[in-house]
Amino acid sequence: MELGHVYILLNAAMPGYLKIGKTTNSPAERASQLSSVTSIPTPFVVAYSVLVSDCTRVESEIHTRLSKWRANRDREFFTAPLDEVIRELTELSKRFDPAQAQRAIHSANEDIGACPVCGERVVVLAYRYACVNSIEPLNRCRFKLARCILECVIDRRVAQTLMRERKTEILDFFVSISGRKFRAALAIDELGKVEFVFPEHAWR
Repeated sequence: MELGHVYILLNAAMPGYLKIGKTTNSPAERASQLSSVTSIPTPFVVAYSVLVSDCTRVESEIHTRLSKWRANRDREFFTAPLDEVIRELTELSKRFDPAQAQRAIHSANEDIGACPVCGERVVVLAYRYACVNSIEPLNRCRFKLARCILECVIDRRVAQTLMRERKTEILDFFVSISGRKFRAALAIDELGKVEFVFPEHAWR
């Protein structure tokens, strides 16, 4: 079970198609990530999203319900009417109350220490480390850290160093969108956002 959003995205360059997927971040962030691909001429916009206790299961079920409208079995694009998809997704989400996932997260024993921003517990989720106060619907803290950043795996030791010292050692290697490798440390700014700190001769 993983708390997250199931979203519907639209793109003006793809009239008649809906992209239906999941994310453990915000739908707006996911739309921005997908829009950054150079082969997409116009940005994706969020038409609708729901926060659910198990985004993987809800995504799978809505894909099954809409299978006759799926454009390609290997892609998350559908030609179903938007209002019908919203109705189906809203109805399906009622079975997956996000408060259920919040209770599970707070009772979990799998944590790695105190949040460097607010002092609450930082827990291990499927794709990231997150302060329990950063998880929706709370959203009271900004601290979260992906477990893999630009192909560099962030293990618990590195995450705990960052939480304790607010900065890591230089990590090898990250890989940019253009394919170039680079070295960098991670640091936490005053608002709790994780950012790169580049040494001299960072790029290979």
